[in-house]
Amino acid sequence: MKLSVCLFAIYANFELLRERREMEGFEKKSANSSQKNINKNIWKHQRSRLQAGYIHFCVRGNCRKVIFLDSDDKIEFLKRCNKASELYDTKIEAFVIMDNHVHLQLITSQLTNFATWLLRGYSFWYNRKYSLSDKLFRTPFMSYCKFSDEWRLRSILYIIENPIKAGICTHPNDYIWSSYHNIFNDKIHRENNTIYKRINESLKIDNSFIIEHFKNIDELDAGIEKFTKTRKDLENSVLKDRRTNTSFNSRVRVATHEVIEFINKSMDIRDFHTLNKNDQKELIIKVRLNTGASYSQLSMIFNESYEYIRRIFRQLP
Repeated sequence: MKLSVCLFAIYANFELLRERREMEGFEKKSANSSQKNINKNIWKHQRSRLQAGYIHFCVRGNCRKVIFLDSDDKIEFLKRCNKASELYDTKIEAFVIMDNHVHLQLITSQLTNFATWLLRGYSFWYNRKYSLSDKLFRTPFMSYCKFSDEWRLRSILYIIENPIKAGICTHPNDYIWSSYHNIFNDKIHRENNTIYKRINESLKIDNSFIIEHFKNIDELDAGIEKFTKTRKDLENSVLKDRRTNTSFNSRVRVATHEVIEFINKSMDIRDFHTLNKNDQKELIIKVRLNTGASYSQLSMIFNESYEYIRRIFRQLP
């Protein structure tokens, strides 16, 4: 009887030890698996967002809510932009502050660090000012790398022209919260504009690139007017599904290799498959307007689904 009890005790201890070892092994395996997943997600996140270059940065209010309630809110945001640019090796080429979103054109090597410092700090200041605790900005923020000088210039013009597109004004000079007023300082009324002085003191703008393309305020205005006209023409053309390039109209369907040749001649980068979604959509629209390429051809060339291509044109105004 005693022998049976001893054998049972030994067997129970052995089973307990075996279960403990199995559990330790499972926990170790789970920990390693979790760490691999974390590392994989971090690597995927870092891979998906370019950190350096000429970058169009955009952030919206959470649920598209209005963020900036007065001039002090906007000035504080610009001050923090300036501080973040000094901390993280970043230059600001253009900006526009709307009621519920912001556009910045950046030259940076530390995009995420710049954005994180700016948005977290401003959110803390804002919530403390208005006694709030909710999430202020929509996450993640948006960023689009501009691979050529042409796209970089168009990005700056897009930012300056944004109030016109939104229907707030008909000329950028009528909207004070953009970098338009910082490019050329030859408008007499600015000397007596207190808001303009506060903006100029709060944020340093690098105008060297845009001044290379526009020598004076009149050339800049003409460039913005041309950009606005091109944007409206494009929207109307897509809406009516017209083909602007008659050289492709002699046939019902253009050959796929001709579409690819058109893309290569139009692009200033080696591989158009590296484009972000926003610039890819812009290119897809341009290609269809100029070549009349079908949805199936665009789907095959850009390695996207047929439904995705069709949805791009259905969502246009």
